[in-house]
Amino acid sequence: MFVDYSDHYSHFDTSIGPYNFLQYSEARWGRYNPPLHYQNRLRHPQLVALVEASGFEIVRVTPSQPSAEALQQIGQLPLAPLFEGYSPEQLAIRMAHIVLRRT
Repeated sequence: MFVDYSDHYSHFDTSIGPYNFLQYSEARWGRYNPPLHYQNRLRHPQLVALVEASGFEIVRVTPSQPSAEALQQIGQLPLAPLFEGYSPEQLAIRMAHIVLRRT
């Protein structure tokens, strides 16, 4: 599977960055995240844990490597409490390619 961890609104709204949605609480983000265009805000470590817990074997996982610019953007963002436990490197992963096998 190919996973896009970025804020999808940033793909067409150049006034926000790919990590924009990391600054909103669950309640506030709910106003911007309608069911018809739902955006999952799981971070890479969470998704990997969910995949492993669901009975799949990860054959290969290739997350993007954060650039210095991405880490700077994360460092300047007021993070919602939900994301404060992650390192900047974990938060800055924008995409991953994951190959799975059913065990």
